[in-house]
Amino acid sequence: MVNKEELREAERVFRELDTNGDGKLDRSELIKGLTPVYGSLTSIEVDKIMAAADTDGSGGIDISEWKAASSKLNRVVT
Repeated sequence: MVNKEELREAERVFRELDTNGDGKLDRSELIKGLTPVYGSLTSIEVDKIMAAADTDGSGGIDISEWKAASSKLNRVVT
């Protein structure tokens, strides 16, 4: 289960990555935001992230999708 602190952290990261402020993360925002952390991402890696997190198929990851994806990741690594 995700606690409130983890949800706040997920929201903070989302807002940092959402550089155009439209409430959705697109491919370019993911690449720009995640490259400093993970290094250069391949198109396949970005496709996998989008496929896993963009559950409604809109082409962008909204805050609820980001929280859900972050929650799944936290369960895997903890």
